[in-house]
Amino acid sequence: MRIDRIELFHVAMPLIYPWKTAYGEDASIHSVLCRVTSGSVDAWGESAPFAAPCYSPEWAGGIFAVTRDWLAPAIVGRDIESGEQLQQQLALFKGNLFAKAVLDTAWWALQSRLIGRPLHQMLGATRDVAPVGADFGVMDSLDELESAVGQAVDGHIPADKFCGAVAGMVFHGLADWARLPINQDTIDPAALDRFANDLTNCVVSVLETPAPSAKA
Repeated sequence: MRIDRIELFHVAMPLIYPWKTAYGEDASIHSVLCRVTSGSVDAWGESAPFAAPCYSPEWAGGIFAVTRDWLAPAIVGRDIESGEQLQQQLALFKGNLFAKAVLDTAWWALQSRLIGRPLHQMLGATRDVAPVGADFGVMDSLDELESAVGQAVDGHIPADKFCGAVAGMVFHGLADWARLPINQDTIDPAALDRFANDLTNCVVSVLETPAPSAKA
């Protein structure tokens, strides 16, 4: 396909309540949206590294600038026939994985529309439904956390990840925790060390930074 036009948008989606983790908190999710056009067909891509370079070295304002000034000019007006060719065209620019991802996701979405084949099938998926779960950030009180966990349990929603302590406290005595279907594969060793004196009575199974799975 020929990449005729690339449009970029830096957007911020306000959250119902701030998302708090070990690196700070976000009141909105900053993303870069990308619309790529080939002929009369267009498609969208997205990359969401957050507002500041705290979660990763990249940030939304930075990926907007590097994509606008360097990455997009490297492919606009060119024929890009595969995802591999796209990455080869961008290989001159080191790192910037979030920035490259916004063009990569847009290219794949556009290719899907051009050939009339669902994207998940193009990527080799064999199912039409993907399981999702709930994430829990740092909250201000145990009551607030227990309420959030209880809502997930009542809604039969699995828990993917717990992002740390409750304002510096360890999780204790959550009545619903044992009933929550928590992923048991990964536990953060640094977090275990930090809470070593309390973990005897702690029912946390998954913390923010995963270690390699013991099943790997």
